[in-house]
Amino acid sequence: MSIAVSWDDESTGRILLDCDRDWDWIALRQAALEIIALEAQAGRMVDVIVDLRRGAARFRLDDMANIRQLLRVCPEGEHGLIVLVTRDPLFSVIASVARRMFTRFAGRLYLAPTLEEARQFIVQRRA
Repeated sequence: MSIAVSWDDESTGRILLDCDRDWDWIALRQAALEIIALEAQAGRMVDVIVDLRRGAARFRLDDMANIRQLLRVCPEGEHGLIVLVTRDPLFSVIASVARRMFTRFAGRLYLAPTLEEARQFIVQRRA
């Protein structure tokens, strides 16, 4: 599987998406459906860490359309934080554009260079 979905810390409602080098948008939409199911089972809002350190697919011009399709599978309403774990500077630009184009990401989409910093960020924001 190109994206593995698992609880990073079930007691705090934190989910980890572990993306391998071969992930694609279809796999990401499937992972989003798995997150929605886990959130429904938990009965509360969850935060998501997306670990892209093993290599992320390169973004193309049409990827904003892929993000739009991804948002279509996600229900409206209150959702937790999304922290992308990557050192790729391109993701800073992508996250900035995504926050402006898709207001559902405003105040929710962040970047961290390491998995531990992503976890700490979520803990601090939830405190």
